[in-house]
Amino acid sequence: MMAYYVAETLHMRPNDILDTWGTSELAVAFGHYANEKASQQYEQWKELDSDTRAKTKKPEKYIVYFHGNEEEWQKNLQ
Repeated sequence: MMAYYVAETLHMRPNDILDTWGTSELAVAFGHYANEKASQQYEQWKELDSDTRAKTKKPEKYIVYFHGNEEEWQKNLQ
């Protein structure tokens, strides 16, 4: 699933990714592209008028959480 998603995003074949990429490369690429798409959807949701926003389920801002500096991570969640 992750290889297919990344391959679709990069216009590659999933087997090329599975044959040449490491697991960590695939996981980071998937997280990056999934978070990019989620962020776009979140921003679109924020631009809706208040009535429509109230009727629509709030999308997640991030799909994959990368752990690093705890303070920076907490700041980005807000």
